Amino acid sequence: MTDSTVQEVVLGHDSSHCPSCGQRAETVIFERDGCVRQRTLCPAHAGLETLSFSDSALYRRLETWNALVFGEEDAASPFAPEDDNAQKTPLLAVIDLTNRCNLHCPVCFAEASDDTAYYLDLETVRRMLRTLIESKPQPCRHIQFSGGEPTLHPQFLDILRLAREMGFDHIQVATNGSRFATPDFARRCEDAGLHTLYLQFDGMNDHVYEALRGQGLLDQKLRAFRQVEATNMRVVLVPTIVTGLNVDQLGPIFRFAWSTAIT
Repeated sequence: MTDSTVQEVVLGHDSSHCPSCGQRAETVIFERDGCVRQRTLCPAHAGLETLSFSDSALYRRLETWNALVFGEEDAASPFAPEDDNAQKTPLLAVIDLTNRCNLHCPVCFAEASDDTAYYLDLETVRRMLRTLIESKPQPCRHIQFSGGEPTLHPQFLDILRLAREMGFDHIQVATNGSRFATPDFARRCEDAGLHTLYLQFDGMNDHVYEALRGQGLLDQKLRAFRQVEATNMRVVLVPTIVTGLNVDQLGPIFRFAWSTAIT
């Protein structure tokens, strides 16, 4: 039960899913007792609350930063539009190379499919990259290739080389890491111009992966990490956190990241 005498400050509203039944529902984001929480307005589970941030001051600082980067830019910024209708230059652009994936994750939000698979052809990717590199008022030189699983694209290495040759100075891939677990693939990607893996990484035990991804993947994740560790590329660990399933994995993931960062 919520103590009605404790003051709440509403910070915003959003659309989400009920953590109990999974149905889409509106949520209220609010501050109480120095924490930021989310209340799901699900008809079947009204009033259900989850903790979003344990430090509301940090949350507010991050929101200020996000507004500067993604929304309400300072007028002095080179990325600020000349007027409200002007196009903004993205800091990081994302291109979905394919909707095909070699996993079928129950929690995936992407339209990944084997039945209606597409692969962007090289010339289409070239035109998209040219639009970014020639964008005004500043060129976008940071690119992420995503999907589906982008490394399944038959010309993935060619696309990396193309982005490097066109002047992109940060190239990353959002990946489940499956191909990076195989020998030499990481090195070939580095040679082609890849800088960073945005690596799906949900926990440090296979129970988590079996629930979220449909199969045990921890060994594959660790093999991929070790292959990348032998290069000069960097890894960003990207967990999908589900209430009641792997919140307890945040600590182990952090400790793993910390230990690999200092060895």
